[in-house]
Amino acid sequence: MVFSKSYCPFCDAAKSKLKGLKVPFNALELDQDSSGREYQRVLTEMTKQRTVPYVFVAQKFIGGCDELMDGIKEGKIQKIFQEANIEHSDK
Repeated sequence: MVFSKSYCPFCDAAKSKLKGLKVPFNALELDQDSSGREYQRVLTEMTKQRTVPYVFVAQKFIGGCDELMDGIKEGKIQKIFQEANIEHSDK
C-alpha cells in the first residue's frame, strides 16, 4: 500500500519502482481524497514520518521513497515479498 500525493515526484518514483517489480499494490492519493488530511495525520502519528509517500509492504511500514529504494537495493524488500508470498520480478 502506498499513501501518496498525486503531484509528488518521490511518490511517483516509489510507485514506478513497485510497478517495475510487478508488485500488485494499492495507492491512495491523499490530496485527492476528502479524508486525506485525516489519513495523513494518523499516518504521521503511527510512523513518525511527516512526508509522503508512506510505503507499506505486507502490512509492515517500510518508510518513504528512499527507504523503499535502499531496501530493494539491499534485497530486504524482496525478502519481505517472499515471506508474504507476494509475486514480484527481481528486475
